[in-house]
Amino acid sequence: MQAILKTVSSLGFLKQPKDTKVVVAMSGGVDSSDHEVNIKILLNKIVDSPKSKFSLKERNKLLESMEDDVIDLVLSHNYQQAQALSMMEYRALESISDHDSFMTSLEEKGQLDRQVENLPDNKEIKTRLSQNQGLTRPELAILSCYAKIVLTKDLVNTYIDETPSTHRWLKSYFPKALQKKFGKEIPTHQLSKEIIATMLASSMVNRFGPTYVRSLQDKGYSAFDIARSYLLVHDVFDLPNYWERIEGLNKSFSAETQTQMLLSVSDTIKRMVGWLVKNLSNTTLSKDDVASLDKATQDLKSCLMSVLPPHRKESIKNKRANYIARNIPEDLADDLAILSPMGAVFDIAFMAKNANVSVMDAAHIYYMIGEHYDLYWLRARANDMTSSNMWQEEALTSVKDQLYALQSSISRAYLDQRPKDKKGKGPAISEKTLHEWCTSKDHCKASDRARIRIDTMKMEQSMSLSMFYVAIENLKELS
Repeated sequence: MQAILKTVSSLGFLKQPKDTKVVVAMSGGVDSSDHEVNIKILLNKIVDSPKSKFSLKERNKLLESMEDDVIDLVLSHNYQQAQALSMMEYRALESISDHDSFMTSLEEKGQLDRQVENLPDNKEIKTRLSQNQGLTRPELAILSCYAKIVLTKDLVNTYIDETPSTHRWLKSYFPKALQKKFGKEIPTHQLSKEIIATMLASSMVNRFGPTYVRSLQDKGYSAFDIARSYLLVHDVFDLPNYWERIEGLNKSFSAETQTQMLLSVSDTIKRMVGWLVKNLSNTTLSKDDVASLDKATQDLKSCLMSVLPPHRKESIKNKRANYIARNIPEDLADDLAILSPMGAVFDIAFMAKNANVSVMDAAHIYYMIGEHYDLYWLRARANDMTSSNMWQEEALTSVKDQLYALQSSISRAYLDQRPKDKKGKGPAISEKTLHEWCTSKDHCKASDRARIRIDTMKMEQSMSLSMFYVAIENLKELS
């Protein structure tokens, strides 16, 4: 297993003790050692079994044959960490308040000493903000390490290993030769929970950044519920399919283009995971429920362009054209262009189920409500705003979350309150029926107030949080 260290050394990574490369290289050495130990734990247990026909000599031969496979696994993990750092670095400035808040939280719990780790203190953070600078790549590497350590500990203290899909994660940790020969024995590994927790923590921090999971935990959601939601999105949305295609472009596209595409996927995952933990934390989904969500995802993808408002369709076409102009393969360009509207799939799926309508009908009204009340414009303006401290950042996040929630709640109100026949079936969803609902006796005043408020905001040269909160209060009257 020492071959991995030779590989790392030959790449010139072991030079400067404060270099990001050292952090990643050292993690490669640790990862290699962990694999060696965990493989030997499994094989030793098999060899020592009274009924085993697998000898010590065969064990040693198998170990030797898997060395290259282990190197590939470790280098793949290191590649993902380096890639994750590029994503963090790309948004380092806009995330500096989150990073500062996270470091403060770790310090308060005795889990971090900024001085020991050469991380910027609060005074230095303020200086960097004034100079439009975020954390450096080496600092982000250290912060992500702490995020993974803390999250791993949190997950080890849960029942995450009893979640069915984690069995595949555990199996994928080991070389394919071992999976094939001892696939049934892998789940009995003495450290199975620790391996699963480490893999999940690493994946979530790599894909989300170091602060996202903690931000959800600070709102009262458990590490278990966050990880379970991530696993559901991972499987239903087939995330590896996105990552593998983007990473497959490595040799022919700029790192910046690849980073931007990965961040687009990351933003959608965050939205979906956030929705799941807020709405299903106390719910256990059955296999049928998961299959239903999988079907809803496929249904929405197939009907999306037929139910989106013209403005949204045009936006997707422009995104797709932009990707194609950069020589992105058409299938990947198609999927990346529709990421944003597809991020509402779980909301739409449950809305359809509760209202007893098709996914297509639920999606139709959902996107129409977004267009009618300029919720897309409001979210875009909220995204344009910058924050100078953690309080403003949390307030902005709350505004965006509430705008998504309002799009859903107003859509549900429409589906619940529209006229229905004796069989419980309502009229076909269209701009006409939405207009009739908005101008009805029960909704016309609230609808007019909301529209006037948003139209007034459009005339302003700059936005403030107070404007958003007033608009949100007006929109709440409709839900």
